[in-house]
Amino acid sequence: DEQTSLYPTSAARRTPQAMLAVLCAQAFVPRTVLPPRHATWSGSHISTRTRPPLAILVRQAEDREQIVGRSAFNWAASVSAESIFEPESQQELAVLAGALSADLSTRFSSRARNKNALILAIDEDGGGDVAGCVGIEACLLTPTAQANGDTLEMRPLLSSLAVDSAYRRKGLARRLCAQAEATARSWGYYEVLLKVEKGNKRALNLYRKIGYRQVGIEANGEKPDATSGRLRFVPTTNIVMRKDLKLPPFDTVLTTAALILLAVYSVTHYLELESALSDLVRV
Repeated sequence: DEQTSLYPTSAARRTPQAMLAVLCAQAFVPRTVLPPRHATWSGSHISTRTRPPLAILVRQAEDREQIVGRSAFNWAASVSAESIFEPESQQELAVLAGALSADLSTRFSSRARNKNALILAIDEDGGGDVAGCVGIEACLLTPTAQANGDTLEMRPLLSSLAVDSAYRRKGLARRLCAQAEATARSWGYYEVLLKVEKGNKRALNLYRKIGYRQVGIEANGEKPDATSGRLRFVPTTNIVMRKDLKLPPFDTVLTTAALILLAVYSVTHYLELESALSDLVRV
């Protein structure tokens, strides 16, 4: 069985569900490892696309797409697997993507008990290709995104952020996150949490730019590592980040206030200098 062969048989006895919960709890900015895939799924047929995108629609996945084997989940699983595991072959990628596709369809569907949404970026001028995705779901978490503690509440968790290599550097990651945050706000929440690996500087910079700030460190984190079609867990440290959906970050407010004061001071100083020069000219 290809899927069960992915999971470790150590004393920890991790289940497929536990493995997927670990890998899907994080937000990622993907790295290109395999050749980029620009394809539209239609049953078993894949048609390649080479022309650049022109119009991108960001929207929530529809119920008809939230079924294992549908194009949205196949693509999201494939890109997420490539981003997380960095597979060395297309065969390894396919095995990992199969496991992820089943998980995504379970977590982001109308059948799930908690509120959830899979946000897609669709290239309308590219035959409906999926250019990117991100997940948002309400989970029972502490303020630092831990599943155990005395302050557990339902909080929105952002995860599975991925953008196809052909569509990067076009602001899609920001748009996807903004739509996920708007979805969380529509559920009545005023914050969003996420986890990102400490060494992923690119992702950390992105999240800081769009308003997320560190609220904790998960020192005992784990990340899946796949080699030759088998999966194991290796230690890692995750940064837990939070965004307040009502107020901008405090440091941003301070910076803005400082810039305004500087501008006011500069204008005032300029007017005073201009007045003094005018007096000298009249003398």
